[in-house]
Amino acid sequence: MKPLLHNLPLSFKGEGDKGGEVDKMKDLVKLYARPKLNSPSMLASWPGIGNVSIIVATYLERKLGFKKLAEIEPSHFFDPIGIVVKDNVVEAPQFPQSKFYYWKNKGEGSDVILFIGDDQPSATGYELAN
Repeated sequence: MKPLLHNLPLSFKGEGDKGGEVDKMKDLVKLYARPKLNSPSMLASWPGIGNVSIIVATYLERKLGFKKLAEIEPSHFFDPIGIVVKDNVVEAPQFPQSKFYYWKNKGEGSDVILFIGDDQPSATGYELAN
């Protein structure tokens, strides 16, 4: 699925600044769809004790048929730690993924946006949340 990298339907702090925060965020968010959502609620999930939220979010994503909405470029928020050796070859480390999905309610209720993050950034968590 090819990402849409422009005209994000989100409002960012510093939006009036030309080339400021908005341009930076456009580079950090890959938008895959522009669904028309009805008063969406958002469920955010990161790993934690027992990975309960990740298990529940992944179950909902599969069971209800959520569709891919967007993902966040991880290299700005996460630093690669360690190395990966596979079959005696050093491979590039994998960054954690942070993805958004959406589900449209077939009835009159609210739609849902689901965020699943593989890891929580150590130093840039506030920036990621904004």
